[in-house]
Amino acid sequence: MKIVKVHPSSPLLRSVIKLGDTARDTLGFLPREAFQDYARKEQILAAVTKDHLLGYVLFRRGDSVITIVQLCVNKYHRKTGVAKKLVDELFETHRYLYHTIKLSCRRDYRLDEFWRSLDFVPIGERNGRATKKESTLTVWIRTDPDVTDLITSVSLNNARKRIVLDTNIVIDLCNGSVPETNALLQPFMSDYVSYYISQESFQEINKMDDKAIRNEQREFVKQHFETIQAYDRDIFESVKADLLSLKNTSPTSNTGRDISHIAYSVSFDASAFITRDNGWLNNSFSDYIFDT
Repeated sequence: MKIVKVHPSSPLLRSVIKLGDTARDTLGFLPREAFQDYARKEQILAAVTKDHLLGYVLFRRGDSVITIVQLCVNKYHRKTGVAKKLVDELFETHRYLYHTIKLSCRRDYRLDEFWRSLDFVPIGERNGRATKKESTLTVWIRTDPDVTDLITSVSLNNARKRIVLDTNIVIDLCNGSVPETNALLQPFMSDYVSYYISQESFQEINKMDDKAIRNEQREFVKQHFETIQAYDRDIFESVKADLLSLKNTSPTSNTGRDISHIAYSVSFDASAFITRDNGWLNNSFSDYIFDT
């Protein structure tokens, strides 16, 4: 399998249009002229093998963000890594000019695990434009952890202690229901600590059924905490693999998601990870994390 650009004069463009037409129910309608325009701007990548189209990603470039308009894989080649190959190639070929990829996907499609597997994080939502019934679109982004911009550089060099909060602590603070937790946001604390969350908090918030609660908690998070952006990817993968092995669990389990959260904290070189989850407190696992 290889990834190639689709040009306006390429026979491959006809195959892309045909494949897109077969997926109108989920992708929506895109006129032939629009496909041709995206091809002229070199904004279609295709996955092919022996000139056979496996899938494509159609995107547009903004001032600072790449937006995926359509990601489509032939139904006979799904769950074979085609989508990941396309998104990874899109990311790699644009990372020096853009370090964020964004997309919107209908919530009722229930593709959260799919987007998560491609390293996207749900950061918000908006109303869809469907005419037959109301729909909600989740907004997903994928950022480059190796890119440290000016704002990140300032925060990384800050003399205050960097503290990462577990999602259960974030929810407590949003609800204001636990006095011990509320103390974390006392004004004087800002002189000593900077609070961060990992991408896992957005993943967990996105799983909540109530739209109003999801939006309330996202806005609370954005207002009060920084999100971990720059971290050591090698340390992240090492800690994650060790803890998954020690816990004998899969990355997609609830415990596996907790492990990702902890791995972000360690690879970010945080001074502390605050949680109420007794499964990680005062036992051999907490000792391992502390030693790491």
